[in-house]
Amino acid sequence: MAMSPLENGNNIEQSVASLVRAYFPNYEDFYSKYLIPLTGQPKDPNWRHDTYPELEKIGISAFGILKSINYVSIKKSKINVSGDPEQTFKNIYFHFGLAIDCVETLARSIILVEAELNIIDFNKKLRLKPEKLCADFQKWIKKSYYKKYEKMVKFGKPIFYYPQHDYNFISLIVENKQVISNFSKLTKSIKDYRNFFTHNPGVDVFKDLATNELLAIKKEMVNESANWASLIEHYNNHKNHFINPKEMVTKDLILLLGELNNIWIFVCNHLEKIYTHKDFNQLFKGFQRKT
Repeated sequence: MAMSPLENGNNIEQSVASLVRAYFPNYEDFYSKYLIPLTGQPKDPNWRHDTYPELEKIGISAFGILKSINYVSIKKSKINVSGDPEQTFKNIYFHFGLAIDCVETLARSIILVEAELNIIDFNKKLRLKPEKLCADFQKWIKKSYYKKYEKMVKFGKPIFYYPQHDYNFISLIVENKQVISNFSKLTKSIKDYRNFFTHNPGVDVFKDLATNELLAIKKEMVNESANWASLIEHYNNHKNHFINPKEMVTKDLILLLGELNNIWIFVCNHLEKIYTHKDFNQLFKGFQRKT
């Protein structure tokens, strides 16, 4: 088998090469066929100075995904009990969230480059009319407001309403509703879990002293526990709601890489449109940032 193109890269790229090849192979084509030619790196040491800003962001976001994958894959084997000064388990899910954020940023940059080339009019596709915004807000009030109000009173959690999310740009990249749906469901569960730890600093991995087993509450059960005391009480009553943290991280990592692999088919298709566009060379080759 030929070497992964990542194995000739920097230390992060080399570190994740085997993991990417196993579960995210479409990144390899993206990396060698589009990312390097589009940004001019690593051959050009000044690529970040002379690369069109949105192309640069594609490169930075793509590398950010690998950095977070590397962090997760290394740290998952070093999860410790609560009191870990590095808060390893929490940081792992923080990095899961960072990887997802990088995907959203990358999708936005691709759309902006396509808009520059007049391939797409994203305003026409994304901008919501006032009537739609008002109708969606009314639906949110009926479906979610009262539950969120109760949580605010009970737990002190603020109420947020987001009329439009970053992942709208991903919907313009991925022309397959099932792929979008699968990715959205997984990323929402990961982000909600990350937020659970972020907003409940007392919650962490803990050890069952009777079995000496490390445990974390499952993602789908986080609403049952809002703090450390309720977490332990909940464990005493519902042990099946908990899981070995390394097992859960491994499962989520493989699932995320698989979903990213599906999305990268469409990412590569869009970059092919950019790279082969008749105006690409004129607009982007030789770009020099104003100082």
